[in-house]
Amino acid sequence: MTNEYLVNSKAKARQKRKRNGPYTNSDPLIKFLRERISRLNYGSKVLDVGVRPELSIDKLIVRYNSFRFGAALRNEQFFDHFDAYKTHYFWADHRSSTPEIIAKIDCDAGEEHGGGTTEGCWRFMELVRDKLFPGLYLELSTHGQGIHGYFILEKLGIKADLVRQVLKNLDTYLKKLATSVGADIACVEVKGLPPNIQYDDNGNIHHITFGQWAKLPRGRGVLDTCKVKYGDLALLDPQEFKVEPQPEMAATIKVNVQHCGSFDCRVVRQDTLDKLPQLEKLASCLLRQWTGADSFKAGRWTVTPTDVAQFFALMLCIKPKSDDSLPVRAVGRLWQAVNSAGDFSRPWNHHRFKAIRDLLSRHGHIDWTDFRFQNLPERKGRCCRWQISLMLRNLVMGEITVVDTDVRLVDGPHAFHMPKWFDFARDRQGRWWSEAENKLEALFAA
Repeated sequence: MTNEYLVNSKAKARQKRKRNGPYTNSDPLIKFLRERISRLNYGSKVLDVGVRPELSIDKLIVRYNSFRFGAALRNEQFFDHFDAYKTHYFWADHRSSTPEIIAKIDCDAGEEHGGGTTEGCWRFMELVRDKLFPGLYLELSTHGQGIHGYFILEKLGIKADLVRQVLKNLDTYLKKLATSVGADIACVEVKGLPPNIQYDDNGNIHHITFGQWAKLPRGRGVLDTCKVKYGDLALLDPQEFKVEPQPEMAATIKVNVQHCGSFDCRVVRQDTLDKLPQLEKLASCLLRQWTGADSFKAGRWTVTPTDVAQFFALMLCIKPKSDDSLPVRAVGRLWQAVNSAGDFSRPWNHHRFKAIRDLLSRHGHIDWTDFRFQNLPERKGRCCRWQISLMLRNLVMGEITVVDTDVRLVDGPHAFHMPKWFDFARDRQGRWWSEAENKLEALFAA
């Protein structure tokens, strides 16, 4: 009887226990995405900041090396994103053993991004779908002006650095395609690049380059989007487009390059980040010209060419306000956000920032609208109003192409100032009393 019971027990298939919790794959769309995106980190949109990673580079390395996992989206976060309550961002999975990843084509339009129309985005993305990716899933962007397309890349056994190269090649191809057809768009970008990770002999992460954030799709139509083989994507040749833009078109494209992308999912856009090595060379030349050395001291803090290059990069990406107001705390938050995202190697330090600005001002390259400031509680104070000189901005921007590091920069035309505290409240009160006395005198004189 016992033997018969054992035989019957073994013959029955073992029933798997149903999993529950915040990371179950009960929803088909969640399962589809989880199998194709990185589970090391994710990003979330933060108001007035942009996309913030859940884990900075240092925190990610410490967590992975200690526990062998990073930060992954929970089910409720996916549902909040699908319902547009929150907006979350992903990288493609970097592991070569992952057979498929998801990538995003971001087509932007609107004044915020430098021009173009939503209709133009639709026409261009439909062209991409018909020419390159039949069945490509399309959906409106978060703000409803651009179009996002999502496709699946089949890349089993392909390393992350090769995947990044082929996606960057697609990015170049699409940009040239848009130029050749005169697309009425601000720009087109490929996003969702996987991170590039280097491991030591023990399997620990010793270096990581963050991927490029892409917004997760919200529609279930992505389940049926097209699949593209790695080899087919690698064969795309951007040089097949020989159409040269007219001078008027060239000027438009130059402006679009400056303002392209949904903030590139980062505070500092990729085209500016690509210039950092050249900006660092320029900064080194300027420091040697002005201080006689490759670095200088700001109290007990050392200002390096990297600090100055990051200063230039951030200034290029901050859109000047109509009154030229530029709160240092706001700059600090942006700088720290870029550093946390892994795009800046040097963290924010207001002493170094002030030293760089003072050095530029001493050589006439800070255009001061008002160098006075006043700190008051509840953000009722007033900040200095300034921007870098037009001469320096043109040199740093390098006409949107190459930064010229061989030019000796002459001193600018602007007077040297340093920020000075001023009691604007008392000044307003004094002017009010003065005006009141003048009116009283005029009244009695009549």
